[in-house]
Amino acid sequence: MTREMISSSLIGQNVTIYRGGPESKSGVILDVQKDYLALYTQQEIVYYQSEHIQSITVNTKENLSVQDLKNEVNYKKASDFLSLLSTLINQEVKIYQGGPESRQGILLSLGDDYAAILTREDGVIYYNLFHVKSIELKESKDDNISKQNEHCYPAKTFKSLFKFFNHKWVSINRNGPEAVEGILVENSNGLLTIIHHEELYRIDPFHVKSISVGERGAGKGNQKQENNNESSSSSANFEESSSSSSRYKESSSSSSSFSIYDDEYLSRSRGTRVSSSTDSYHSYRQSVQSETVISRSYIWKPR
Repeated sequence: MTREMISSSLIGQNVTIYRGGPESKSGVILDVQKDYLALYTQQEIVYYQSEHIQSITVNTKENLSVQDLKNEVNYKKASDFLSLLSTLINQEVKIYQGGPESRQGILLSLGDDYAAILTREDGVIYYNLFHVKSIELKESKDDNISKQNEHCYPAKTFKSLFKFFNHKWVSINRNGPEAVEGILVENSNGLLTIIHHEELYRIDPFHVKSISVGERGAGKGNQKQENNNESSSSSANFEESSSSSSRYKESSSSSSSFSIYDDEYLSRSRGTRVSSSTDSYHSYRQSVQSETVISRSYIWKPR
């Protein structure tokens, strides 16, 4: 839904966001901004990106006074979703309300279109904000996670993160059907290429919801030892994949036209370009709404 569809007249009304599924919550709408709304559920405050909301069911019999709620509830307010996230840096948050992508951790940093979350399960996860449906501010129950001085890659945009991950073992998406692990290698035609043993995955970066360095479930210890132990943790996997990588490079070198690291990638592959301003996030979202991506990923197996 857009801001026009979610009217400010809904503020103070008791509603159910989504009719079912892990993102479904019931509560009172505290605030409506141009690309997000704040929902108070009497247990927590959930901030939903408006564009992902599929339905809102209004209970007209149980409306509350927003002014009374504001006196009782401390919630964040900003002009847009990205600005809202900037007020949550160094605090513990929950990305998504459920499902395979849902994780809880410390919001370490923000790019123009991604958020870096330090989690207990997978270390630092980089979330593509285009796909994030909701975020919730949590009360930290474990101070140890906030004391870790974890490293975040200095990337401006989500796609520019991939150049730091080249030739590293990465985990794309969490535990859903599109989850992939393997060595990220140079590629062509604007697709991410992941080598896992004898399988080669070609993935459209647009469909990458999250990415992290190391195996899923390795925990933040894997991130802390990345510089010293990265080769030992993934060398066996890399060696098993080296022959596949060599054959792949030979077969693709003649057809390589541009790289995902090229600044013109989006303009060539989708007919648009993301600017360097903070408005780029919203511009990019609008530009891809009507586009159809033929395939999320496919697998190539070397002979």
